[in-house]
Amino acid sequence: MKAPSFAYAKSQSREEVFDLLDRHGDGARILAGGQSLLATLNLRLSAPELLIDITGLPGLAGIKVPMAAEMPDIVCAHVETPTRQSQLGAKGAGEAGTAGAPGAVMNAINDALAPFNVRVTSQPLTPDKILRALGKG
Repeated sequence: MKAPSFAYAKSQSREEVFDLLDRHGDGARILAGGQSLLATLNLRLSAPELLIDITGLPGLAGIKVPMAAEMPDIVCAHVETPTRQSQLGAKGAGEAGTAGAPGAVMNAINDALAPFNVRVTSQPLTPDKILRALGKG
């Protein structure tokens, strides 16, 4: 997707940045590094009327990024939307982050079995499968 149209201003001073922010309010966004902002624009999650570029602006070198200890506590909330498609009523339980682990474990086991010229190619992995592959089970 392509970013929406917007005006662009390369600010020459902090005063100019503050003036632009005052005049445009919520319609203005700051561009400093740009990675997350540009992705947000391309996905059309944000559509500012003005993008204010502050890269290279004198006097900003001393600004520090907040560290974890300086950040407020984050309160998480869960939104439950049960489904009738499973006995549990769940559509997912956060397993996406664990999807790579079984394959990584299988690769590690097969790396260990490589000197014996054997492989295990199905899951679930069990000691019996490994012993059978080695001809000992």
